[in-house]
Amino acid sequence: MKKQEYLPSQDIHLNEVHYVEDELILVSAESHFQQTIPHYINLINHKAEPTRHFGNATLDGLLLANQVKPLSISRVFIAENDVKNLLIRGKNIREFDFCQNYSDEENIGKFSRTFILKIEDYGPPLEILCQKLMESPAIEEAYPNYLSEIASLDVETFYDRQWSLAAIQGNEIWDLEPGLNSVKIAIPDTGMDIHHPNLFGKWHSGYDFIRPSLQLTKRFRPLGLEGNVLGEFSDTHGHGTQMAGIMAANHSVKQGIKGLARDCKLLPLRALFSALDQQQQKTVAMGCASDVDAALKFAIDAGAELIYLGFTHTAQMHRSVLEYAYNKNVCLVGAVGNHGSQKALYPAAYKKVLAVGATTPGLDRAAFSNFGKDYFPMVMAPGENIISLNLPQQYGQVRGTSAAAAMVCGLCALLISVAKRKKAKYSPDDIYRIICQTCIPPKHDSHRAFWGDGLVQAKEALQLAQSTFL
Repeated sequence: MKKQEYLPSQDIHLNEVHYVEDELILVSAESHFQQTIPHYINLINHKAEPTRHFGNATLDGLLLANQVKPLSISRVFIAENDVKNLLIRGKNIREFDFCQNYSDEENIGKFSRTFILKIEDYGPPLEILCQKLMESPAIEEAYPNYLSEIASLDVETFYDRQWSLAAIQGNEIWDLEPGLNSVKIAIPDTGMDIHHPNLFGKWHSGYDFIRPSLQLTKRFRPLGLEGNVLGEFSDTHGHGTQMAGIMAANHSVKQGIKGLARDCKLLPLRALFSALDQQQQKTVAMGCASDVDAALKFAIDAGAELIYLGFTHTAQMHRSVLEYAYNKNVCLVGAVGNHGSQKALYPAAYKKVLAVGATTPGLDRAAFSNFGKDYFPMVMAPGENIISLNLPQQYGQVRGTSAAAAMVCGLCALLISVAKRKKAKYSPDDIYRIICQTCIPPKHDSHRAFWGDGLVQAKEALQLAQSTFL
């Protein structure tokens, strides 16, 4: 079997590649699977001692031969049975004793044998070490714990209108379908401002997947983690709150905004965080691969019907967990990225993700919106001057393909609500197909690389769903 290539491609339009200092993600071959390694949350809450050895002669010998000295070895993914027990008992994620009861499906999906290695300063670039480790049949995958960026640009001042709803027929839909409150949209992002009046009653219990002791490169310094209450998922950056508002803000605030999936619920999962870019002296939002992976799988096991993917990277990360989501009938909506490049960014470039690009208020393609044949299926939605929520309990404008993806995510939730209300079977492809078939298509076929299937139309999509799901 060909091994997955995780090392990132380079492009002049894209940001530099960054990763967590001295951390690797390893997936061991099935024949070298180890059951006794704890989950990293067990280490944080002191329910397990740090493990510095796999307890497997082949794996430990491989690390020794490559002069790798682990400081700790832990698992990335929480077992589905543990997630269900957590939800039943209503415990804080940091208080739960994870016992790693992985199912056969999870073993096949590599989740039980995906590990984070914190190592002593290695010296050479970690990519070189990963390539050496991948030469062994005992290792299926090896890559640095990469940092993803959010696909959002700077927040601007508040304006008193939502042009974006009119552009996609969003003001004409709630009599057709307001959304079911049993439909959960998972948002693995920077958290959520649960005190914002436009989000009252909108969320299920959220969870935090960020390690308080996270150490990045010298260029980036994490913000807001030092005094973090274990399990707290409040938004310290703003992006998660902005996206939650676009997707599903309630309509009960007279001077507020209207989210597309009015009555659907949100599952906020804090997997991205604020960091100070000490080179450019600005605050950015980013997340490391292991935390995002853990949040994604948790969302699937917690019963989310839909996952929003507002982050991007050049490396093909999260493939296994997104395959797991798709096979569990979970819809995936991803932002194509904001570099104005045709270079593929992931996870939106995966074929089982509905990729979303951004338009301007004039309904032209936004200059920053990525494009290209690697994004399929792909649609467009408003992504400039989008009015939404902001911190603290405020309003503002946001622009970026992440905002466009949030709008399409809200529409997906309404289509899922139609299917569930009619007790009809559906697949992610059914939802994607309805959205794509009802778009305003590009003027010429030659424009499809830039526009995909075109500009989404919410009312048309809901009407087609009403006649499709019987």
